[in-house]
Amino acid sequence: MRALPCMRQVLTALFLSVSIRVHKGRTPDMYTLGGSARYAQEMGLLGETPPDWPRLGVPEIDSATHGFAPGTVGVVGAHTSVGKSSLALWCMMNSDCPQGIISLEDSPSILGQKAVCAEAGLSFRKLLDGVPSHLQQQVEDTIEKLDADGRHLPLVDWGLGYDVEKIGHAIERLAKAGCKMIWIDYLQKIRQPAEADRRTAINGAWAVIQQSAVKHHVCIAAISQLGRNASKRDPDIHALKESGDLENEARWIVMLWQDEGDVLCCSLRKNVWGGTGATGIFRRDNQGNLRHSSEVDAFGDWRRDGTG
Repeated sequence: MRALPCMRQVLTALFLSVSIRVHKGRTPDMYTLGGSARYAQEMGLLGETPPDWPRLGVPEIDSATHGFAPGTVGVVGAHTSVGKSSLALWCMMNSDCPQGIISLEDSPSILGQKAVCAEAGLSFRKLLDGVPSHLQQQVEDTIEKLDADGRHLPLVDWGLGYDVEKIGHAIERLAKAGCKMIWIDYLQKIRQPAEADRRTAINGAWAVIQQSAVKHHVCIAAISQLGRNASKRDPDIHALKESGDLENEARWIVMLWQDEGDVLCCSLRKNVWGGTGATGIFRRDNQGNLRHSSEVDAFGDWRRDGTG
C-alpha cells in the first residue's frame, strides 16, 4: 500500500515537469505560440539586426532578402546553355557565405579550370589549347591563391551518377564541412529508378533534399532546366511545372535568362519572406567569364562579339 503515495509523487513530478516545459513553450514535439516566438528569437528573427541567413551570392537579391532561411530549398531555373553553372560558380567565388556544390555534370577538374579563368581573367576556351609560357606563372599564382591556407571553401562534391540517397549523403558531408548554401547542379541529372516518370522522380528527389536541408540546417539552391516551350526571355515560374510541382514546393525561386545582347538577368520571382523582383545583371567579359555588372571596371569592356 505504501507504493501508492510513491507512485502518486512520481506522476505529480512528471506532470509538473511537462507543465514547466509547456510553460516555457516547448514539449518534445510541440510548441506553444509563445514558445514559437522564443524559438524565432533564438534563431535571430526578432533581433536588432537582420538574421544571419545563408545568402545566394547575387548582391541585389541578398540585399533585398538578407538571405534565405536555413532548412529551405529554392530553385534556380533557366534554359539549357544560358549560364546556370557559371552563375553558381560566380556566387560560390564571390559570396561571403560558405558555399558548396554537388556537381552532377562538370568534374572537379573542369570547375577548377573555370575557377582559375574567372579569378585571373583568362579565356577558358583558349586555355584548352594549352597554357602559353607567358601565362604559366599567372596560372600558378592563381592556383596558389585559390588553394591558400585556410581557404577550404567553397567545396565541390562530384556527384556524377548520384541517386537521391547519395545526394542526401553529399548534403550531409558539405554541411559538416561548414557549407551553409549548397548548390545542386542540376535536378534533372539525379539518377532515378527506370520505372519512374520524370515528374514523379523529381518530386521524390525534392522530398529527400528538403528533409536533408532541415536536418543539417542548410539552404539548398537546386538548379533546374526549363521546358522547351517556356519563354526564352523572362520566363514565368510556371515553366518549372514540367519538372514537377517545383513552383509550389520551392520556398524561393530565381529565374535566369538571356536578355538583349549578352545581358544575363537573374531575378527573384518567388520568396515567402519578400524581396521579389530584385534582379542582378551579369554579362560575359572579353574572355568569356561571367561578371556581375559591378565588375566592369575591374575586368574592362564587356564582350560584344560573342566569340570570347
